[in-house]
Amino acid sequence: MPEQMQSLTSLKILTISECAALLSFPDGGLPANLQSLSVSICSSLRSMSEQMQSLTSLHELKISECRNLESFPDGLPSNLKSLSIIECNNQLIPQRGWGLHNMASLTSFDIQGGCSGVESFPDEGLLPAALTVVHISGFRDLKSLNLKGFRNLNFLKTLNICDCNNLNCMSDGQLPLSLDLLNIIGSPLLKERQLLAAAEQLPTSLFQFLESVGIDESLREVVLCVY
Repeated sequence: MPEQMQSLTSLKILTISECAALLSFPDGGLPANLQSLSVSICSSLRSMSEQMQSLTSLHELKISECRNLESFPDGLPSNLKSLSIIECNNQLIPQRGWGLHNMASLTSFDIQGGCSGVESFPDEGLLPAALTVVHISGFRDLKSLNLKGFRNLNFLKTLNICDCNNLNCMSDGQLPLSLDLLNIIGSPLLKERQLLAAAEQLPTSLFQFLESVGIDESLREVVLCVY
């Protein structure tokens, strides 16, 4: 990539795809006024720009199928509204060093695949309070959904859990009272009674809906809606 990328002050959207030779970003950083950054299928990319935190105009960041990406810099852009990490390195695991908990504007968080060895998610205090949508998919080793990691998410409307085949329990706690839609798909080990226990303090209309759709004990696919 050109070393003078930061001089492109009018650039708002940057999409980088299928650049097998891309190892890292320019030392000088990326354009300061960038609002959307998408990086996909860059097989040699090992690290993101160390100046990411300075991109205060960046609202959307999507990283997908960068399977050798080893780390994010400490501190992501504070004004991000949407963050997606899809099918990247198995060792790229969300952690407090990323500063997610400080992102007051982040409303959508989507993480799919990777996260090898993670048996419980999310850690308490990891996710920011402003989130309205969380999508977790393809965590092969995930066994427990840590409900304490959601208890500060007072604006959460949609929670999607997909293809976490080893998920078999929810830790002590409850789902956020703000939740409108809960999708759990592809978690055959999770039982109905565990889900009901986690949702026991949600509005009674949830249980009326449960009765109307007749969830069975195997719980291979569940879609819960609060009206």
